Amino acid sequence: MMSLTLVHVDFVSCSFYRGIDVGLCFLTDPTLEVLLTHISMALMAPLVVSCLGSMLICSGGFMYPLGSRRVFADVILSNRFIRSALVVARGPVNTGLSEIAKLWRRLGLSVEVTADRVLNIEARLESAVRKLVDKERELVAATEQDVADARSDALSLAAQVGETGLEVSASAALLQQLQDVQDEYARLEATQTEVVRNIQDLSDQIAIEVKALGLDAEHFPEAKVDPGVPLTEALRAARQQLRELKTLKEKRISTANNVRKGVIALREKLGFALEFRLALPGESTGSDDGTVVLSRTAENEQFLYSYAGFEHEVQVRVLASASFAQILVRLEKEYSEELTKQKGAPTSSALPSAGATFRSSSAKEEESRDGDSEYTYTTDSDFEELPTNTAATSRSARAIDGSRLDDDIGRQGSGHSRRSPSHGHHSRRSPSSARPWRRRPQLMSRSRQPRLRSRERSMTRLRTRADSGPKSRHREHPRHRRATLDGRPSERPAPHSSAGACLEALHAMQGQWVDEKGVAYIVEVRRVKRKDGRTFGLRTGRGFIDWGVAAKYYAVPSSDMHRQICWLDARTSSVAWTWHRPNS
Repeated sequence: MMSLTLVHVDFVSCSFYRGIDVGLCFLTDPTLEVLLTHISMALMAPLVVSCLGSMLICSGGFMYPLGSRRVFADVILSNRFIRSALVVARGPVNTGLSEIAKLWRRLGLSVEVTADRVLNIEARLESAVRKLVDKERELVAATEQDVADARSDALSLAAQVGETGLEVSASAALLQQLQDVQDEYARLEATQTEVVRNIQDLSDQIAIEVKALGLDAEHFPEAKVDPGVPLTEALRAARQQLRELKTLKEKRISTANNVRKGVIALREKLGFALEFRLALPGESTGSDDGTVVLSRTAENEQFLYSYAGFEHEVQVRVLASASFAQILVRLEKEYSEELTKQKGAPTSSALPSAGATFRSSSAKEEESRDGDSEYTYTTDSDFEELPTNTAATSRSARAIDGSRLDDDIGRQGSGHSRRSPSHGHHSRRSPSSARPWRRRPQLMSRSRQPRLRSRERSMTRLRTRADSGPKSRHREHPRHRRATLDGRPSERPAPHSSAGACLEALHAMQGQWVDEKGVAYIVEVRRVKRKDGRTFGLRTGRGFIDWGVAAKYYAVPSSDMHRQICWLDARTSSVAWTWHRPNS
């Protein structure tokens, strides 16, 4: 009769693939082959039980701690590894079975009792294995649910970006499927971010084109990312809107070219270009000698202001704008009226043109007219035919609408006025009309002649002593000093920026600005408006961007003019003011 002893449990630590330790616990008895059979069957399942309180489950080639879903290692348990584990465990097993056999012999168990003991041990082992299998099945079911949820989320995201399926094999292991689905989800998220950025860029372009074309923004709503609408639909709608705007732009460019051809023909028939300006206080409106004086109404001010705004804009944006089309229509109307007046005028050169309003001038009025260069514009350009290609942006509107040149601006700012020549008529019609303020020279009385001669001698002495130095007592009177044409100080460096660079910098300066003290400014075309209502003019004709009437400050064109403007002092060439954007 074979005697049985108590079951002894031993723990063996085996280091294998990726340095992971696996605990193997065996129920051993050298006298009972049944136990070894059950243990071998358990290992081949493979299931490994640890008696140290932390159970490890090895199933399907993957190893987990009991109750956890985290993968510790990707281990493939081969038959060779199992056999090696049994060989390693045989030594302690034999020792334990020998001890159990000694204990059972001491007890003197009968064969029936030993068989009962073996059956009891077998039942306990089977119960433990069943619990382990149930928990492993729960783990597999939870992993399958995770894979299904991840696949559903990835498919929804794929539908948003316009993809139909996932590149994940359904026959792969569950954990491999889960990893592949997570990788696909990360890729789809990157694609979604790119599509959203493209939609935002298209929305910005649409907003710019709508504003430039003067359209109603309600007819071109901003493309938004709606969770219920695929991103591909929003992207397709934005591209369609942009194509419609480009078609409208090309149509407007073609229409503007046709209107410009009519203006060119009228100007050639007229023989000269018209000059437009606003009427001075008390001055009559009308046209005379190629100058059209407009009344100071909001419509006329907007006409001249828009005319100045298109002076240095890029070609395609000017042609496609609704305001420029209105300007061309206004120019065509003015040229038609002037041509009609010229045709109905008498042939005598001593008479003014028919329909022209005679405007008498005074000395004060002429002086104010010379300085009033804010709303005085001439249409003496070539009006060359421009292509309808929207990619052409090198030429400015001075070749389109006939705006004035920068050197004319400089002459007007320094006190010199560019007057249009009289076409077909002499400028000095009569003493009373041409120079009404001039009087005939009167005979001087003899009593005044000695005093005038004495004054001339005094002035001669002052002029001869003017070179004696700034600290001399005999200096030239300020009103007799020679006035410079340019009011800027002589310390200013020589211009080093081209006219094109100045115009590009002026274009970048458009918008709102704030200085260090918090004073707000708005740059609109060539005007600076302060928060208190004061306005200043900007000049670009001397290689700088000058600010104000006296040009005490200037800015050098640079590449970062759209973010920051440094105004330099004209006398010291140091930074006097710094403007930056309100939100920067």
